[in-house]
Amino acid sequence: MKKLLIIEIIVAVLFLTFLVVSVGILSSSIRSMKTSKNGIETQRADRKQLQMQMGNLQEDFSPLQYQGVAQENLLSLCFDNLLSRDESGRVTSTEGKGWKKGELAFSHITSRKEQDGSTYLTISINPDKKAFHGSQMTARDVIFNYYLRLDASSGLSDCFAGTEIVGAREYTYGSNDIAGRQKEIDKLLLSPSQALKERIQNEIIRPELQREYLWVQGLYGDEKFQFITSKYTKPKDLFAYYYAYQTSYVSGNRTESQVMEDIVAQYGANYIALGKVTERDYSEQAKRMALGELLKQSGKDTVTSVSGIRLIDEQTVEIHVLAGENPIEKICDFWVLPLESYGEKSMYNGTTCFGFQKGQAKKIVSLTQEKFLGTGAFYMAQKNPDILTLTRNPFFQKKVGLEKLEIIRKEFEKPEEIIKEFLKGKLDMAVVKEEESLDKLLNNRGTGAAHRIKRIKMQSDNLEESILYRTDSVNATTLPRKKQTIRGIFQEFYRIKCISK
Repeated sequence: MKKLLIIEIIVAVLFLTFLVVSVGILSSSIRSMKTSKNGIETQRADRKQLQMQMGNLQEDFSPLQYQGVAQENLLSLCFDNLLSRDESGRVTSTEGKGWKKGELAFSHITSRKEQDGSTYLTISINPDKKAFHGSQMTARDVIFNYYLRLDASSGLSDCFAGTEIVGAREYTYGSNDIAGRQKEIDKLLLSPSQALKERIQNEIIRPELQREYLWVQGLYGDEKFQFITSKYTKPKDLFAYYYAYQTSYVSGNRTESQVMEDIVAQYGANYIALGKVTERDYSEQAKRMALGELLKQSGKDTVTSVSGIRLIDEQTVEIHVLAGENPIEKICDFWVLPLESYGEKSMYNGTTCFGFQKGQAKKIVSLTQEKFLGTGAFYMAQKNPDILTLTRNPFFQKKVGLEKLEIIRKEFEKPEEIIKEFLKGKLDMAVVKEEESLDKLLNNRGTGAAHRIKRIKMQSDNLEESILYRTDSVNATTLPRKKQTIRGIFQEFYRIKCISK
């Protein structure tokens, strides 16, 4: 009898132990693992990162050279624009009367028009602004940005929409006699030095022919070009046919790289001949190169600063602009690059050097495509062809709700594709086009989309005018719903938080 009682007690204890362990494991699983409901994965409650698709980000772009709404929105997460706008994109009041604590605007800008039609712009920098590395932004950062855009080597020839800063052309040409300098450029291009020939060949001829070779490769498999690809069965042969123009060159048994070098050598530095074949004009690019070579010569660069850009104090810059409408919008509408991230402080003296060596701005332009390190809520921690990873900027003026934001670079041609990504748990937010089929997909109760995916509609002329978000990932109360445009949403993206339960 006692033996039976002991056995019953042991069994009961084992059962209770099993029950406690099972409940613990189940609770732990619920807390730390993803579960699935209606085909959609639910994220961990302590997660502070989102996966997002925001449009076409496939090509290289930078705060100096970008196009399209998606690229602009991403840049707004990483950089402050010198010019402040409201959620509808209109320029906000520029008459600053001191700074409020925690104010997000990068600068206050005032203007004073002169009798001769020119305008003086006074730019006051927010003293609370810091870049991602913690350094305070000053007037020197702004001046660095202006000189970067005005440098002849940068290739940003019309960076201020046709409006001119006083003394900018003289600085660019390194001479007060601009007409005379232009004649020198034309003369040098007629009889280029060996150094200029090499630059033209390496920076115009070869890159353009390499681009054209990719085009030739793309013709194969296209029925429209079968008439010619069937005759020239190898891309190198067809490339030679098109670009070794009016010569007797035959590719024969030579490799693709050998054919490329042969044809590059045929053109030499003759960018005009190449332009006749590609139907492109390379003259401005060649003139910039010729100017760069001239300015390297001793005694040629006699203008080393822009008379219309003046440092008033550590937080104030004055810009003197020639006659023109809306000078504030044209002169001040750009993303501000921190000098410490993209230039060199040791090369800034405020008189002849402004963060880089004159004529070397192209190196900085290339650098801006590889890293986004500014004054916005995030900075780019990693870049690859599929994902751009943004990390919270610890020195941003407001508390940022997300630790990390993964921007998916994949393109979706149909709404069905993007909804599937949501239902698989691979996307938390997306900027999408308004289409009838999208409504049907979002109302589908069978897939769970009706309960798990919500939409914010924008008042916008752009094709991309809605934001989708997962209700189990994004804290909807932190979304700035009153904003009228996608631009307005991204201006306050720092407010968005993940679900916290």
